[in-house]
Amino acid sequence: MPIRWEHESARMVVIHVSGKLTLSEMQKSQAAVAPIFQAQGNMRLLLLLENFEGWQAGDGWEDTSFSDANDEYLSRYAIVGDEKWRDQALMFALDGLRPVEIQYFSSGQEAAARKWLDGD
Repeated sequence: MPIRWEHESARMVVIHVSGKLTLSEMQKSQAAVAPIFQAQGNMRLLLLLENFEGWQAGDGWEDTSFSDANDEYLSRYAIVGDEKWRDQALMFALDGLRPVEIQYFSSGQEAAARKWLDGD
């Protein structure tokens, strides 16, 4: 399974993505974490790209309904992955177009990402 997620603490959801990400897998994960975001509020999201191979080609990726409906419950979003994915991942996360603080950290910097997520 390319996506595995866990509700790690009251304010933190961690999502592990590996292989080629498909739209259907992403949508299933979004549907599962949305109620957590909405119930908790002020959530932090840690996205770990592990052996990531990119996004499956196809239509539907432009849908922003998840972020539109849930950004008010999300305060910080950290992405950890290989540097080759930095620009595409930040673009995919709509960095600069959302009210959520988004930071990208290189592979091996998960501890730094977690420290940044814990800040206020």
